[in-house]
Amino acid sequence: MTVNEYLEEFMKYRPNRLLNDSVQGQTYVIGYLSDGDKTVTELADAINVSTARMAVIVNNLEKQGKVERLKSKEDKRVTIVHLTDKGYETIDCVRNFLKEKIEKAIEILGQEEFDRFVSNLYKLINSRGI
Repeated sequence: MTVNEYLEEFMKYRPNRLLNDSVQGQTYVIGYLSDGDKTVTELADAINVSTARMAVIVNNLEKQGKVERLKSKEDKRVTIVHLTDKGYETIDCVRNFLKEKIEKAIEILGQEEFDRFVSNLYKLINSRGI
């Protein structure tokens, strides 16, 4: 795989356990929103946290100016979470950071060994729930 393919794969990864660290939760939410607007429930389901926990994460992101809440045009009772320009800038920073780290790892290990490392890492994650 190329560096960009690894980057896209890593950006898609969603943990299937509760997140204790609000900063981590915020990063996952921003990453998930890069695919388009979502409801709080959709976000909570995507990273397996309660809607109450997700509301706290969204509140923090809103205070930082990275997301905004919008009312659904179809159903005014539904609130949509929308990524702002500042949120998209954050995604770009995360992508650049990860890309640099992947490139450095490939430089140190070589492409073939890095491919094996990633393959083994996925095996651990899938078999152990890491």
